[in-house]
Amino acid sequence: MNRIETALFRFAVGFNCSQSVLSAYAEHFGFDEETAMKISSGFGGGMGRMADTCGAVTGAYMVLGLKYGQNSPDQEAKEGIYAWIKDFAVHSPAGTCSIATSARRKGYSRHARPRCSPRHARSSCGMRARFWKKC
Repeated sequence: MNRIETALFRFAVGFNCSQSVLSAYAEHFGFDEETAMKISSGFGGGMGRMADTCGAVTGAYMVLGLKYGQNSPDQEAKEGIYAWIKDFAVHSPAGTCSIATSARRKGYSRHARPRCSPRHARSSCGMRARFWKKC
């Protein structure tokens, strides 16, 4: 399975979008699936089921951080990762997806259980695949 298929499978069996996306890239970055699942577990349901930023997006941002993020307080490095995040947000259909926005359109309250769309997980993984080719 490729990373998109892996993320979609994990989402289909019950993992949240953020877990599905981040764990699909764990091995590539040298850590195990269990660690990825734990790190990203609180981001599902739009940030802890608060119907805010979609987990597919937060998973994508974590992967971009692993690839381009800083590990020092250097301001230039910080601006570099922010530029990658902004570029992703502009070019991905899921880039700034808010579950709250789509949930409210459907009449859900903030505490209902709106679910992320598999389309967002696919989009997030697919966009990251294209971002890697830029390097």
